[in-house]
Amino acid sequence: LWNQSRNRWADYLSYYELKESQLPEIVPTGTVAGKLKTEFIQGNLTAETTLVTGSFDHPAAARAVNVLTPGNMLLSCGTSWWDFIR
Repeated sequence: LWNQSRNRWADYLSYYELKESQLPEIVPTGTVAGKLKTEFIQGNLTAETTLVTGSFDHPAAARAVNVLTPGNMLLSCGTSWWDFIR
C-alpha cells in the first residue's frame, strides 16, 4: 500500500475503501519504535529489548549496498527476483 518511489500512500487506497487515517504512520527504517511489552519478555528478550522499524528485504538490500543514485544496479534473488537500476 506504500508507494516507495513517491514516499506516500498508494493512489489505490480508495479501491480497498481505506483511508490514510486508518493506516500506521510510516517512519524511516531504523527508527526506534519502543521497548518490548512485559507479556513478551522471555528467554534472551528483556524489558530493555528495543524495537526498531524494518524494511522489505529488497529495498533494504539496495540501501545496504548503496544503490541510491543513478548508474547503480542491484540484482537480488531469493523467493522472487528483483533488480534495482537507477
